[in-house]
Amino acid sequence: MNNTIQRQVLAAAVTAAVGATANAQQAVQWRVDDGGNGHWYARIVRDSRNWTAMKAAAKGVGGHLATVTSSDESAFLVNHVLAGNFCFIGGFQPPSAPEPATDWRWVTGEPLVWSNWASGEPNNYPPSSDEDCMAIWGGGQWADVNEDAYLTPCNHAIIEWSADCNNDGIVDYGQILSGQLVDADTNGVPDTCECPCDVFPDNAVNGIDLGVLLGQWGEVTQYTVTDFNRDGAVDGIDLGQLLAVWGPCPS
Repeated sequence: MNNTIQRQVLAAAVTAAVGATANAQQAVQWRVDDGGNGHWYARIVRDSRNWTAMKAAAKGVGGHLATVTSSDESAFLVNHVLAGNFCFIGGFQPPSAPEPATDWRWVTGEPLVWSNWASGEPNNYPPSSDEDCMAIWGGGQWADVNEDAYLTPCNHAIIEWSADCNNDGIVDYGQILSGQLVDADTNGVPDTCECPCDVFPDNAVNGIDLGVLLGQWGEVTQYTVTDFNRDGAVDGIDLGQLLAVWGPCPS
């Protein structure tokens, strides 16, 4: 797959993976040269309104729900991503947390130190008694919302891409978009950081995986997992790919 097609497929995957009702916003980068963190962000839209579903959608394209950890980052989102919408972001309260104001966390495990709650928030606004998820709106203010945001038209979310799995100091998502890193399965994770031939997941490509491939040799079916190049058949090309990565998976 050439780089241009791959970039188009990845962009389309951001939309398709979230079941969007409208095209996902094109991802934008908060550049280090502009005082940012180098991360990429995009706003997505769904038919349903569910924080957990949005969290899974973000993970499915290699990102996570946005974590807003400074006033500068908040301003960037307001100016370039939010577009006046009410959007889920990656803050949440564990079920055991006393309501409504304590123990808020980010999905990434980052400490929630800086905050930007709107006046009166978080508040478990009646009739809700379990507003354990976070949304951002207006000028970047936060609100606590129910899992399904039934009191608010919250069918938007902000995805953030921050992973640097090869530790080269550059966010992987941007390198995938530029074609520097290959992401053949368009899951937002560079192939060099995955172990796609480890079809029997034991963190190594070995004889078990080879046995599965040989057992699936030929035309693909709905159960085939070893057509690594996705050409409709398990053949010598797939065997070559498996043998090329034989051994322990990347850490």
